[in-house]
Amino acid sequence: MPPYNGKILVVDDEKDFVSAIENYFVEEGYEMLKAYNGADALKIISEKQPWLVLLDIKMPGIDGIEVLKRVRKQFIGTKVIVITAYDEDNRKTVEDIGVEGFLSKPCGIGMLEDKIKELVKNQCKDLTAHGSKKAKAKLLFIEGDSKLKTSLNEFFSDSDKCAGDYTLAFADTPQAAEEQLKSFRPDFALINYTTTKNSNYLTLVMKSQYKPLETMGWGLDIANHHERIATKIFEICEKHNLLV
Repeated sequence: MPPYNGKILVVDDEKDFVSAIENYFVEEGYEMLKAYNGADALKIISEKQPWLVLLDIKMPGIDGIEVLKRVRKQFIGTKVIVITAYDEDNRKTVEDIGVEGFLSKPCGIGMLEDKIKELVKNQCKDLTAHGSKKAKAKLLFIEGDSKLKTSLNEFFSDSDKCAGDYTLAFADTPQAAEEQLKSFRPDFALINYTTTKNSNYLTLVMKSQYKPLETMGWGLDIANHHERIATKIFEICEKHNLLV
């Protein structure tokens, strides 16, 4: 079974290539999305939040390099495999930005499938694989949906599920966020841009004198992505020796 929402976005201006990839992986059980340019790709990523993006580099308008930069900045946890005919020109650039894979056209479907299976295997690892250690941190969720607040609170209060010993706080207005940053002093701020409907939260948090260790954001509700967020938090806590 594909991990989490099982969505893969193919971004390429070669429509026949997109159709071929789409048809093949639909048969493998994935929900396939498609875009023929960078602008449409970013809109779909924001609205649908695919688990994986298969990304071409040379496209009209916003090119793949810019799409990759924005994904890395705005959509924590989204995987990206670059598939391009311009490998020598762009390999170092995209690897410096950060990708899960880089394949040259003509692309071997077997190689692509193997890479995706590898990502699935890694993504589906149980958080308990970290052993007895747990992350310890303060989490501030800037969240505008009451049901998501409840589910986030339930998940991140269960140390066995989230592999963490977390203290939680929530905010749903800029004023509340400012107050929590000052009084709660979170290690992580996690912003749901869709439900809060305010694009200024990121600036508010990052410019605060109480800026957290890390700020995460997503463009869609995360009802099915709690494990993804927990994994990312654990990795950052591990890097900064915030484990118990």
